[in-house]
Amino acid sequence: MKNFLLAFLVFLVWSAIGMWYYGCVIKGVCREFSIDSTNNTVADEVITIDPAIEKQRVADSIAEIENQNRIAAQEEQVRLLEQFNTSDFKVVNKQNGKIIFYYPNPVTIYKDRVKMYIPPRNRDFYFEYINFIERNPTATLHIYAAYDPNTEQVKTDSLGIGRAQYLKNRLIRVGANPDNIRVHGVEQDLNFDFKGRNYKGIYLELDNVTTEEPLPVSSSNNDGNAFIGISNSGLNRTIHAGFANNSFRPTNELRLYAMELLNYLKLNPTKRITVIGHTDNTGNTEDNTTTGMKYARIAGDFLVTVGIPANNLKIFSRGDSSPIVPNSSDYNRSMNRRIEIKVN
Repeated sequence: MKNFLLAFLVFLVWSAIGMWYYGCVIKGVCREFSIDSTNNTVADEVITIDPAIEKQRVADSIAEIENQNRIAAQEEQVRLLEQFNTSDFKVVNKQNGKIIFYYPNPVTIYKDRVKMYIPPRNRDFYFEYINFIERNPTATLHIYAAYDPNTEQVKTDSLGIGRAQYLKNRLIRVGANPDNIRVHGVEQDLNFDFKGRNYKGIYLELDNVTTEEPLPVSSSNNDGNAFIGISNSGLNRTIHAGFANNSFRPTNELRLYAMELLNYLKLNPTKRITVIGHTDNTGNTEDNTTTGMKYARIAGDFLVTVGIPANNLKIFSRGDSSPIVPNSSDYNRSMNRRIEIKVN
């Protein structure tokens, strides 16, 4: 019996040693700890860190973050360079790429100069932006302006930032909040003409947009020549306009519609667009037919300026022969003075 107990105790001792060896030596799961002999409690774990290894780990982490930032900056640079391929003056929703404002006339930048030429028609953007930002108070406007260190005297982005700041200052003058506008300089190959001009140096984006639609177009402006409303039916539009004089100032809504037509025709080049001018019954029929044709041609000419082929357009007038409401009041007559654009 004594031999059995002795053998059993030896077995237990070797089992304990074996378990310790497997767990601590082979698996390495044991922790270094010390026991406080005064109160028999286990003291805090002691972890040994190699300073050289830790320094290298931190350096590797920083290098990885810097590499990720560099890749993101390169991708952003490529994205922006693609936007400078067109001379159109437009403002794009950064989240989805949709055009919010569009103006076919290019902004002109000049070699080695901050000052730019902004066409009068494009200056409507100042006020349309103010109206738009009232509905999108959290939106941020990013103004990107190009510079070329290879052909211009200034070799840093300060020239591009200065150009962007020039446009920002124009917006501030009409009441824009400067805190909602960011300016950026973008290095770009700029081909200046013999007069030192370039038409592809400005690009604008809006970020954090909540409502893309512009404010409704007002009834008219002081000179009576602004479009006062556009009704929709698929790609067809009926435009109600002031007929006070021969001038024509397209609204942002019409510009966006023109871009929609242009994109549609790129996919459907055989389609035709019909532009029809209408008037009220004031005056004689012959004069009204002439007036309707005049405004149909003005609208057609605008569509051509944004890139719609003239061969795809058919323009004519119905004068006062096709009223949509009785000519019994000033309001009804204004509704009959209209331009219809139809896609066939």
